[in-house]
Amino acid sequence: DAEWRVCDELSKREPGDDKICNVSKHLLYNDFLIGLLDANVSEKAGDYYEKLRLEFAKLAERESAYAYLFQSYEALCQVLKRKATYGKRLHAAYQAKDRAAMEEMKGELPAIRSDLQEFGRKYRTQWLKENKGFGLEVIDARLGALINRTETVAYILDEYLEGRMEKIYELEDERLNFFCGEPQQVFYNEWATTYTVNVI
Repeated sequence: DAEWRVCDELSKREPGDDKICNVSKHLLYNDFLIGLLDANVSEKAGDYYEKLRLEFAKLAERESAYAYLFQSYEALCQVLKRKATYGKRLHAAYQAKDRAAMEEMKGELPAIRSDLQEFGRKYRTQWLKENKGFGLEVIDARLGALINRTETVAYILDEYLEGRMEKIYELEDERLNFFCGEPQQVFYNEWATTYTVNVI
């Protein structure tokens, strides 16, 4: 059915691209500053997820046993329409010494935080409809880290823009291709090494 084909699109970088699977998970957990996946993010990703969000919103309004699922996916797309390209845009602004753009991006963080909180609520509903509670604590920990991270990133940007921090070292580094070139096919599902190079 068409509604399930829309769900499949969440796993792609763009329509028809099946080279990298599980892209929405990569971009959800990709860190705002470290940005291990930034080099692999399409500049059109925000528009792509907004298009998907609108499709899921329509599906969520229909009478369906799966309305809760479409609501969860709509909320995820709401996060990704802003967050997917955030690190890539922030890195570019920093490298260009575009302080106005960085100030504007600092202003995006409260909305991203709110979107993450709403997605957490919708996903919790989805999880408890489909599973026992075991494992939900992992999702809470991961999303909670992202939510808290928005405050840390806002603080770091403020320190830099106000001249109290000379450099943002995470943004000094070159963004490297996470998959070491254009992949033929990638099935990658490791949260920890998507989020950080450090040990968790």
